[in-house]
Amino acid sequence: MNKNTSTVVSVVVGIRNATEYGEAMLREVWGVMDAAYEDFEIVVVDDASDDGTDVLIRRLLDELPNIQYYGLSRPMGLGIAMVAGLDNSIGDFVVTFNPLEDPPQVIPEMVEIAQDGHDIVYGVADQGARPGSGFLYRMMVRAYYRLFRASTGLQLSGSATALRVLSRRMVNHVAESPSRHELLRVLPALIGYEHAEYPYSPGKRYASGSERSLFSGMASGVNMLLATSVRPLRVATVLALMAATLNLAYSGYILAIAVLKSDVAEGWVTLSAQSSGMFFLFSLILAMMSEFLYRIASDMVGSQPYFISREESSVGLRRRGDLNLLDQEGKWAQGEE
Repeated sequence: MNKNTSTVVSVVVGIRNATEYGEAMLREVWGVMDAAYEDFEIVVVDDASDDGTDVLIRRLLDELPNIQYYGLSRPMGLGIAMVAGLDNSIGDFVVTFNPLEDPPQVIPEMVEIAQDGHDIVYGVADQGARPGSGFLYRMMVRAYYRLFRASTGLQLSGSATALRVLSRRMVNHVAESPSRHELLRVLPALIGYEHAEYPYSPGKRYASGSERSLFSGMASGVNMLLATSVRPLRVATVLALMAATLNLAYSGYILAIAVLKSDVAEGWVTLSAQSSGMFFLFSLILAMMSEFLYRIASDMVGSQPYFISREESSVGLRRRGDLNLLDQEGKWAQGEE
């Protein structure tokens, strides 16, 4: 197999507490990339591991070239770790994947599809269900995507995985989004760029590693929905106004009872009127707060979602001077070595 010498490919790997599988995984990814590309980099982002993962990666940096290592200052989640990797990648095409499930052997083929004019190629599980997910999880995923479609008007595949190939133009587009760590899953539906699906069979690749939990999936889904659409806030406003209207109507009913009936239980009118009035005011306050949050969310400008505490590179970086990169002082890297 001839190596590709015209394209620089970056692979972003987010890990946490990976001492048991990190070396085998990284060597496998490096072997695939070294066989297919002359110029590549592997961007490893450590989500503040506390089991010595940083020591393992540093040892591999002395042996394997073309690896960039970034350690986050505190645990932020693998979504933000992926964003940190995208922000610090230099490739013409950038690959993101879940090292516990996705086979790196499919990367060259996916990059070839992207080179045919697609700004994003995203992996889709063959069986429509990701590994490690039970019946309840799959049912909730289907229900969530129906809710997502109703809330945003966007069609999103429930079989899509973390495996992605993004063009440099797409990476730049992602960098402009304030909620980019939540939008990676929905990019194909949100934008008009050319995209393609890549069906494959993900599976658990290592005995260790964290399992996907129902709670974490629900939390991720809610965050993605709120980052994609402000319509849920508008729904909350409508519901609060409806509650206020119902309480106002109930107040009228209480007044009618007080006027038209003579055998009303003592204290019922005053107690009911007090409760109805309080709920009316409370609902109005909720409506105003929801609308205020709606306007803030609509105009929100995001800030840096992460902070890098460690940054290291392999001893060897192939053809660094030929890539026309700027170093940290703003000087061209070409010819500096």
